[in-house]
Amino acid sequence: MAGVLKIDHVAIAVRSIAESRVQFEQLYGARYLGQKENTAQEYIVAYFLMGESLITMLEGTTPESFVTKHVETRG
Repeated sequence: MAGVLKIDHVAIAVRSIAESRVQFEQLYGARYLGQKENTAQEYIVAYFLMGESLITMLEGTTPESFVTKHVETRG
């Protein structure tokens, strides 16, 4: 069988989880599950459930974070 059978999760890099969360929940009906900070890699991850799919949002916590750099260069 060809094609994608399942997607484990999707990660979205954002400038602000707090600002993006409201729009994400309202537009897509996503259910917020919680968040935690990874201090070693300098980011916060928030978890959302959309149907059976797990969606994560990543927000950099420092200018040097790989997430912050990604958002700055790619928008």
